[in-house]
Amino acid sequence: MALSIASTPPLWGGYETWSSLVNMTNPADSLEHPEWKFDYFFDQPNSRELYIHRAGQGDEVCKKIAVDAEECRVLNVDGKAYISNVETGECCHQMGWMIRDDWLTSCGATYNDTITELNGEAVNLWQCSGNYLNNYVDTVDGNEPVRFFEHKGDLLKQWDFVRDSFKAGEVDETLFEIPEDCPKMC
Repeated sequence: MALSIASTPPLWGGYETWSSLVNMTNPADSLEHPEWKFDYFFDQPNSRELYIHRAGQGDEVCKKIAVDAEECRVLNVDGKAYISNVETGECCHQMGWMIRDDWLTSCGATYNDTITELNGEAVNLWQCSGNYLNNYVDTVDGNEPVRFFEHKGDLLKQWDFVRDSFKAGEVDETLFEIPEDCPKMC
């Protein structure tokens, strides 16, 4: 099979709107709970994204409100992040930001190679320098994310996208509802 060399960086996730289950490995930010799962929903046209960190999570943002690793939602919309403890209903907000669909282009990502990784599948590796060297792995056609990773010092932060959960296109509008009772700052 001949592989084509990618010439321009792909969109984050390959689409403007998509969702996926993610297996998170993050001892860089959470030595106590370094591995967990989260559901990720991305909607660039409406400038919003949602993380639903499942119980046992160690997310650094969720620690503000889900101190015992309870299920936690982080909704980024309109320049705010709404952090909710699903178990207790407690919520707080802070300044928010979301991943841009064109972050690979805006950071000047370079195509590093087509490599064979994850169950023998050929994938593309893109890299760009930020605070850390960011690595983005996608399918050879550029349409699906496979992995994102960086090392913070010697510690890994890695998103492994669960391929059979990936969905391109519209996401459920009700997922992006801003919590009604979220008056306090985090």
